[in-house]
Amino acid sequence: MVVFGAIRQIYRLVKYNYKRISALPSCQLVIIEQNPISDFYEDTHMKLQRLSLTQFMILLFALLLSNASFAMTNLKNLPTSIDAYKGHGHWLIVQAWSSKCNICNKAMPGLVKASHSFPNAKLVGVSLDGNIRAAQRFVDKHHVNFPTIVSNNNEFNSYLLKVAGEGLRGTPTFLIFDPKGNLKALQPGNVPPTTLQNFLMKMRNQ
Repeated sequence: MVVFGAIRQIYRLVKYNYKRISALPSCQLVIIEQNPISDFYEDTHMKLQRLSLTQFMILLFALLLSNASFAMTNLKNLPTSIDAYKGHGHWLIVQAWSSKCNICNKAMPGLVKASHSFPNAKLVGVSLDGNIRAAQRFVDKHHVNFPTIVSNNNEFNSYLLKVAGEGLRGTPTFLIFDPKGNLKALQPGNVPPTTLQNFLMKMRNQ
């Protein structure tokens, strides 16, 4: 079952048709101007196109072996989850990033600077590096001042499929949950802090 589940997830990722936005029908963020496809997705897509079936299966099982026992942790290697931050009477902004993602590196300083300016909202980062050391280096480099969860591409893709019915389309990816813990928006690509602020204000006024 794990093998077939992983095959379906990778198939959905490769089949992605470059749609510019993914959001739940209840609300949508403003469509961003930049190409939301991340370095991770573009590299993976091009490589998978060149792989033979045998090579693809080798890659698939390597991914399964590397991710089978992985679980979300904090930077101290203690178990945690996105759900642990949801609800509690405040909005939650989740940004998934990778330390190798150029857009993530460029956007993080602005997000850190604006982290305390979101009304009744908390910010949580999710590193998809699958490695605490790599995540910690990124956090130290950009002086990230909000909690960081360490995950990986496969695990986070499974989480997105569960909560939104959509797979991972690249980094950065933003999720916004309301104070009751309901997912209100899913946006691949960079979203400027001002857009996040305006979205939260709009939702509060509804």
